[in-house]
Amino acid sequence: MRVTARKPASDGFAVLELLLVLVIVAGVVGVGAYVFKQKQNANSLTSTTSSTPAATKTVAKVPAAGTSAAVDQITSTEAQAEVNASSASDAQIQQDANSANSTISSVGGAYNETNF
Repeated sequence: MRVTARKPASDGFAVLELLLVLVIVAGVVGVGAYVFKQKQNANSLTSTTSSTPAATKTVAKVPAAGTSAAVDQITSTEAQAEVNASSASDAQIQQDANSANSTISSVGGAYNETNF
């Protein structure tokens, strides 16, 4: 009786490696395309494409998305919106407190005695 050594079955391993490499390459290409498109969109917002002369046109410079300047701009815009909302709320509370129907006004105007 003869004993022969068997080779390990590695026939499908090359195909699996190829598929893994293709998935990784596709992912890198997809991320690169997304970043490229975002950069083009950011650049198109800051470019002037109209027929108005550049000397008479003022364009607000929009920082590129994802930069610290963009984050700073968003943060300051939201902080200003918060201050405006707080000021409006404080003004409404002060107005309600000074009105003759301050209790009714705080309820939300369920009824108004001045209409009687």
